[in-house]
Amino acid sequence: MLDIIAMVLLTMYNGRIAQKKGLNGGTWRLYTVVAWVVGEIIGTLVALLFFTPSDFINPKVSLKVSLLVIPFAFAGFHFVNYLLEKRTNESTNHS
Repeated sequence: MLDIIAMVLLTMYNGRIAQKKGLNGGTWRLYTVVAWVVGEIIGTLVALLFFTPSDFINPKVSLKVSLLVIPFAFAGFHFVNYLLEKRTNESTNHS
């Protein structure tokens, strides 16, 4: 549940940065959500290297998997944020 709240807040953050740079905020929000989900999928695949799918039912293992998956999701956010920060302001390039 907390990861969904974090995703929403970080998506809004990237959208505001995009709008300040004169870019389409909705597009960059979508990129952030996609990168977040892809990060979670990659994190889950990495977790499968350490645990079997039947272990995921165990609450202790489930917590360990969550602690492994969340950094991958944040990496997806940071990747999109890096691409966004690297972009120049579109509004200043139209002179």
